[in-house]
Amino acid sequence: MRLHGLFILAAFAVVGCGGPKLVPVSGKVLHKGSGLTAGGIYLHPASGNLWTGERPSSVLETHGGFDFQTTPHGRGVPVGSWKVTLSPALANRVRRPELADPQKTLWTLEVSESGVKDHIFEVK
Repeated sequence: MRLHGLFILAAFAVVGCGGPKLVPVSGKVLHKGSGLTAGGIYLHPASGNLWTGERPSSVLETHGGFDFQTTPHGRGVPVGSWKVTLSPALANRVRRPELADPQKTLWTLEVSESGVKDHIFEVK
């Protein structure tokens, strides 16, 4: 009987655990005024950001659009400061390999409680 009670308590603990609060983050990646496609964009915790889960990411869609997901939690990004990178193949294709390295990228993103909409990253 006692073991059965512990099992029920453990089941409630698992079901009751919610994921992190996520807010929507969307925008575009442009190069010479055109959207970049056939690659990905990633977020990495910046200084002061305590996120330790999977890195938020998005596939770059038609016209360079992105809409971040945080696996396995769903659409959106935890609030905080982030460094932004591109997939290595895409960064190399636009001759900006530093954009694939979280230690070298100059791209950053501040995600507030209201999220981020229509943010533009321009590859120069």
